[in-house]
Amino acid sequence: MKLPVFQTFSHAFGFAVTNFFTCLRLAWLPITLLFATQQAAEYYVLGMFGPHMMETDHEQPLIIFRKLFEMWDRIAILQVSMLLLQGLVIAAIAVSFHRVILFGDRRPGSLVNFAFGRTEFLYMVMAASMGLATIAIIGAILVPTVLVVTGGHVQDWFTQLINITDKVDDSAAMMMLRQFGSLGFAYFVSLLLAAYVLIRLAVWPPSVVATGRLGPSEPWSLTRGNVLRFIGLFFLTGMVVWILMAALALSVFAGGGFEAIKGLQSLDHQDPVELRRHMLETIQPWLPVIYVGILIAYTFITSLVVGLISFSYKALKGYDANEPIPV
Repeated sequence: MKLPVFQTFSHAFGFAVTNFFTCLRLAWLPITLLFATQQAAEYYVLGMFGPHMMETDHEQPLIIFRKLFEMWDRIAILQVSMLLLQGLVIAAIAVSFHRVILFGDRRPGSLVNFAFGRTEFLYMVMAASMGLATIAIIGAILVPTVLVVTGGHVQDWFTQLINITDKVDDSAAMMMLRQFGSLGFAYFVSLLLAAYVLIRLAVWPPSVVATGRLGPSEPWSLTRGNVLRFIGLFFLTGMVVWILMAALALSVFAGGGFEAIKGLQSLDHQDPVELRRHMLETIQPWLPVIYVGILIAYTFITSLVVGLISFSYKALKGYDANEPIPV
């Protein structure tokens, strides 16, 4: 079955607009917890590096990097924890939105929503699998190419490449530049192949929610012959989102954003104490506004993206876009 591009976009955009408050009700708690945790993590990091930033001067500009390496274990734990929390939040919100579209499950009257069960767990595994598949595809093409081009001497080859800028007329240097172009071409091909696989798996998320199974065979078969249509759908959506974000950015700048940027540009960026003080004084008073903006933007964009792939799944399965799918 062929994907109706404009009709699918219309359903998705209509869902994001007309069901915004339903989506906001389902998403506000996970987003709030994530935002609060991110702010706490930032203050924790500032607390670790604050005293060392006070010690930093122009004669010792790398003291922060030295402390960064000394505290790598705590920073790594913090980064992994934040990554897992983001995965939990995305899974909880996305599955809730998919359920609204696929099953009409709006959870009426529920103001506290942060469910995490088997479906959300499978959703996280599915997302991780797509990420690993992308890395594997790029690595499967790029790594052998690097080994062939460099003759197995990767570090020596790149060292020589960095040091040829003063002898570009040398035939050996030109040969290395052509080899570097081959690496760029291989990287481009690997990106195209990874993009093709991701498009073929575009309706995997709603398939997981609809069937409760992790297998990618259903989305792979549903998207056969629809790759160009999905590219058109994503391009159309990207253009609309870009226009909306540009309008939002202009409104923010018109409200004083340009002055904030000018104030930041006027600082001595080699003085970390002054830079940190300015950032704290500028950002802290606006945290409530930033939170509301993130909540609105995240809810709308997530509902739009989920709507695109959920309504695509319904269309490719032959289901009515406005009716719950059969269970």
